[in-house]
Amino acid sequence: MASRLPSPADRSAELAELAHAILADHDLPATAHYLQLFGRVYRHFLEAVPPHQRNRDRLADLFRASIGLPPPHGDARPAPELEREVKRLAGMVAELESQARAWSVERIALEAGAEQGRTVVTNLYHELAAQLAAEQRQLAEREVALQRREAELNQRLAQIEETERTLLPRMTTAARPEMETVLALEGVALRGELMEVTMELTEVVEKLEQIATGDGGSPLVAAIRRLKEEAAAAGIDALTGLAGRALFDRDLGHALAANQRTRYTRATNQTVVAIYLDLDGFKAVNDTHGHATGDALLRAVAAVFGARCRENDRAYRLGGDEFLLLLTDTDAPGAAHVAEVVRDAIRNVAVASDTGTMVRITASLGVADANVCGRAVVRCADLALYRAKEEGGDRITTYCDDAFSAPLPPGVAASFLDAVRGRLERNEPTTVAAVAPGAGEMAILWEQLRDLFPEARIEECGEDIVLVTDGNRSEAVADAIAHGIHGVTATAGATDLTEIPAVDGASPTARLAVLINTPLTLAHEALGA
Repeated sequence: MASRLPSPADRSAELAELAHAILADHDLPATAHYLQLFGRVYRHFLEAVPPHQRNRDRLADLFRASIGLPPPHGDARPAPELEREVKRLAGMVAELESQARAWSVERIALEAGAEQGRTVVTNLYHELAAQLAAEQRQLAEREVALQRREAELNQRLAQIEETERTLLPRMTTAARPEMETVLALEGVALRGELMEVTMELTEVVEKLEQIATGDGGSPLVAAIRRLKEEAAAAGIDALTGLAGRALFDRDLGHALAANQRTRYTRATNQTVVAIYLDLDGFKAVNDTHGHATGDALLRAVAAVFGARCRENDRAYRLGGDEFLLLLTDTDAPGAAHVAEVVRDAIRNVAVASDTGTMVRITASLGVADANVCGRAVVRCADLALYRAKEEGGDRITTYCDDAFSAPLPPGVAASFLDAVRGRLERNEPTTVAAVAPGAGEMAILWEQLRDLFPEARIEECGEDIVLVTDGNRSEAVADAIAHGIHGVTATAGATDLTEIPAVDGASPTARLAVLINTPLTLAHEALGA
């Protein structure tokens, strides 16, 4: 209920009491600045508002606008259609949470070939992504409208300032006060509205940034993030519906174990093949056409795998624009054919951007098979992919040891290589040492090394001597050689299994080359020093 306001004839004490009360309502201090501002607003209020329309609430609203605070009952809410959309989205999120309790993404996905489960997850993800895109568009439209209104208000304020500067000095003494009051009140109202528009514009921009970065409190952003996390834990890529990293790790282990068990009993050259695939220039697509177009390309590429791969082949999205095909019960020519079919099909993929531009993409592929690469088949496919990218992309590169690993020393005996290779296959702790003799020292060194390491296998390697012994003890072996040989100028080096790539980090031949070449290199470096 409105209270009585003091008239111009009232005492100043009563007016001061009213000023202190309104300032207190807004948690503002009764400083000289705010009291003077209140006095000016109050004078304009009395001059511009008819007596029967004056009340404390209206005065408080005018004062609030003059200092840039939004009115308590003003139009500070978002656009009605946006408000309705937010309410609808909140209801949808609640429904999704209920669905999450009713069914388990993990249970669906962990069953081999759970195509239906992946379809459910992907459809749900696409629905959420479409709703988020709609919210983003509405916010962007609201941003444009607010920017336009902000410009209009600033333009009108500039016109008022120009009128005050140029027109008022030419007006008569009698007419000037009324015009000053009108202009001042309009300026106060415009500045108040400008503050509201600026505040809402800031809020809209922040929401758009939160959507773009995936942060913040948007219900849809939170729902999408939660779905992606649950799907990833279950081995599903929510965007494409392909199997994800968790299922890939499991399937690769099973495939390699089965390949190893049947390695010596197969009548054919069938093996496990990994095809590592990376899209060329995908970041530029996102930067130029937006992430929605990039997502559409990823889905289109995933569809290629389903249409072009064989029944037993499995496709995985490992992250970003990286995919991997796992081929079982195939041979090298068959794998090469699959890679060519996939590459050619991706060349024909095209999706429309938001502007209607048709966007195309190519891919680079790295191919490796387990008969050559062992448990490092994925690492070797990755190396081949990197080579394909280096050579310009849109091509297929197949891993082979001759092109990707250092050659074995030419002078080492085949029997010695076989002995070391067998130890590597059995993952037995092993140390390889090399000794570079001085002139005429070969015979005496051979006898001294035989005395130092009676259990070791010792062979000549060109002008050098190499030996293999039990245990991962390169430092101990090198120290024993340094202190155990005498009367010679020879130098030595040693390496063990802890100092070379792991079994899944390099092919067996590449690991063998590192294990033998490294001590030879160390020995000759010491000899040269």
